[in-house]
Amino acid sequence: MGAVLDGSSPCDNFAGMTAQNRLLDHVRTLLRLFLVNETAFPSAEGQMVFSPQVFQALFEIERAPGIRSSDLARQLGLVPTTASSLIARLVRNGLVDKRPSETDGRAVALHLTDKGAALRAAIHRQDMSNMALMLSALSPDEQAQLLGLLDKVTARVTRAADQS
Repeated sequence: MGAVLDGSSPCDNFAGMTAQNRLLDHVRTLLRLFLVNETAFPSAEGQMVFSPQVFQALFEIERAPGIRSSDLARQLGLVPTTASSLIARLVRNGLVDKRPSETDGRAVALHLTDKGAALRAAIHRQDMSNMALMLSALSPDEQAQLLGLLDKVTARVTRAADQS
């Protein structure tokens, strides 16, 4: 099944739905298309099946080379045991190296390997392609409006997550 549907839109069924239900339907549709549908939008340019924890961990390690395991866990909102398993999987798959910290001899610093950096770059290219597709449905003014509204939503959800 490709990205082109039969011409109908999930939006066609919104009569009588609450704003929360409409938003939920949109988010579910976008998640299904971009994160689950492996044929229309293959994750990481088809290099691997989508794993939100792996993708986000690679992003955080790229953003902060040498990040400590505990800091990565905190950034991702993972309990230490889950973070430890995730890091072990990344190391086992050759995506991340563990090195002694340059500032704390007891700590371990995480770095992307060349393979991890290449995968992260593929993920980014696919993400940018997906974003371009979504934005192409909107005029420049509508894009600015959408991004402004998403800024507000993201800030609110981030504050709620930080308070938990």
